[in-house]
Amino acid sequence: MKKQVLSLMLLLLFPAFSLLAQTDQTVHVVKYLYTVQDPTGAVHTERMLLLIGKEMSAFKSYDKFVRDSTIFAKQNLAFDSRALKRGTDAQLYKIYYQNKGLFTRTLLHTYFWEEDWPFYDWNISPETTTLQGLTCQKATTYSPATNMEWTVWFTPDVPFSVGPGTLHGLPGLIVKAENNEKTITYELLNVASPAAPFQTIEFPQKAVKTTKSEYNKMLEAARKDPVGFATNSGALNGNVQGVNITPPNPVSKPPKKERKSGN
Repeated sequence: MKKQVLSLMLLLLFPAFSLLAQTDQTVHVVKYLYTVQDPTGAVHTERMLLLIGKEMSAFKSYDKFVRDSTIFAKQNLAFDSRALKRGTDAQLYKIYYQNKGLFTRTLLHTYFWEEDWPFYDWNISPETTTLQGLTCQKATTYSPATNMEWTVWFTPDVPFSVGPGTLHGLPGLIVKAENNEKTITYELLNVASPAAPFQTIEFPQKAVKTTKSEYNKMLEAARKDPVGFATNSGALNGNVQGVNITPPNPVSKPPKKERKSGN
């Protein structure tokens, strides 16, 4: 009976920790050009990176990787880093067989939270075209999570049901995606075989667990009082400019067991 209970507990715990401990070999390295138009009409672009593994994927900023790598390589040299595009620090990790993903952001510390992965009900059209040398097929959907309609082109030539951001669920890689307002576009730049430093996908082990709402509180505190926030070591707890921060739980440090009294 005890063995059965233990087995059940392990089965229940496994999904919760599988993403945190997961490391996967990269199969394809995909670069996209992300274009977004803000409410003022200004257009912003960023190169994004999708690492596709056999069991999981990771989506992050390629521009940020280039900037961080360049600054590290030239840390002892005089150069103007302002010419390098900053890029977003947000990262998305997804294990294919789970309906949840992990989102990470950096604010002095790296934080993560878990969210349900959105479901997309796709309408696949017989219309085809060629993009970046790949035979692509058209599909459309509506996203209740973002209240957006999307038109995408996917290719069965790369047989992974993934795409930029949280877009997924088609019988092949999403090559191009555009919302109907044409304010957000993802366009594939290239698909390559894995090479250093993108040969593996690994979730950051030192990330601190929080919730999206708590992270937004920390972000608000950092904007209102950057010095006070930094002084409080990322406002892991306490009150900064009237914003109460609940301490998150570090992943790398399990809770200490209470010592039983000898009485």
